Amino acid sequence: MFEIGRRISLYSAVVLLLCVGVALGGRNLYYILGVEKDASLKDIKSAYRVKAKQLHPDRNKDDPEAQERFQDLTFAYEGIFVAFYTTIH
Repeated sequence: MFEIGRRISLYSAVVLLLCVGVALGGRNLYYILGVEKDASLKDIKSAYRVKAKQLHPDRNKDDPEAQERFQDLTFAYEGIFVAFYTTIH
């Protein structure tokens, strides 16, 4: 039973990553966050927090594309984060 649940959750992670990849126009999620593919969860969280502060729309009120860049960053973080936890658990 555990093995079936693990396969389903791994499948869900792959589907989620594909959906996020399509939503982001096929761009590399790790590149958006500025981390390597073998980065630790701590490095991923840290990179997200630093970039989120830089790209937040409230800090860039004069930039009309700030909201879109911030959403891309958030989608990339969520996609990597979910995939990271899904493959571990």
